[in-house]
Amino acid sequence: MHIFWFCPQKGIACVAMKWFSSVVVIAITTLVTARPEKLNKDHPAAFKEALLAHSRAKRDLFVYGNWCGVGITGVGTACTCEDTVADCEAALAPKDSLDAACLEHDLCLCNKPPGDLPELIALCQCNMEIYNDASANNVCTEYSWWWNFFARSSCESYRAGLKSAFLFAPCYCQTSSSVVLGFPQCQSP
Repeated sequence: MHIFWFCPQKGIACVAMKWFSSVVVIAITTLVTARPEKLNKDHPAAFKEALLAHSRAKRDLFVYGNWCGVGITGVGTACTCEDTVADCEAALAPKDSLDAACLEHDLCLCNKPPGDLPELIALCQCNMEIYNDASANNVCTEYSWWWNFFARSSCESYRAGLKSAFLFAPCYCQTSSSVVLGFPQCQSP
């Protein structure tokens, strides 16, 4: 799914309009269907309850699966920054390949930009990685068209919105030591 719009002006206003439109697409198209979470049976009951509370809290228009969501991460709840991707997957399994990409992005967010920047400003490298992961051909292919049409539609819709949002999201560029509007603006030397 691609979003087409005409932007009569160039510059920051046009980019802001595209970014806002992407967020609206995520809100409208990702009515998440509830499903039982797959929890590791080795965790104590209290930890399982905390994970379930985290999963229930994420049922929102801006959320997909267990790891995707605006300003919401499982890091700190299901796992910590010291854990590996495998540790986090064992604690709270991703719903599908798109959710797994969000898990990797959440762990990448443990690398904070220097200075006193707002919490939602991530490293451009993290945003570029989730954009590339979401652009891969194998994302959302767990759902066949005839068997899980609505699950695949939900995944594809969130994928399109996620790609648009991260393409234009402000991020910290390490090569220029500044905040830029979208990772494409951060050029490698």
